[in-house]
Amino acid sequence: MYKHKRNSSAGGGSLKDEVAAGFPLPRVRKKHSEGDILDMVSASQDSGQWVPSQDETDALPATLRFNYFDISCILFSIATYTLDLCTDCYVAYVYYTGEWIGYFVLTLVFVIVPAGTMTAFSLRW
Repeated sequence: MYKHKRNSSAGGGSLKDEVAAGFPLPRVRKKHSEGDILDMVSASQDSGQWVPSQDETDALPATLRFNYFDISCILFSIATYTLDLCTDCYVAYVYYTGEWIGYFVLTLVFVIVPAGTMTAFSLRW
């Protein structure tokens, strides 16, 4: 938030003089049921009237494009994730049948924990 300390020793300027010089002052107004919002207003040096400062909100573009490249990237991501999961399961199977239980458990942990983490974030997001 903009804070301005008044300097009374420099000519003893009043608050009205500072507003006329262009320093913004906060004004609070009620807007229906949305509660208090802060509306910054500043004084226009040309006309000496209150002019509300304007703030543009972010919005989606007028036209969204989703083309074949986007579709191919999504399909490639799904395919590589599935292939990675299949190879990890195959490695775990080889460790289990070779009776390397320690490596089998570590492989399962390194497959299940990241998959569970991604699923949890995806559900929450």
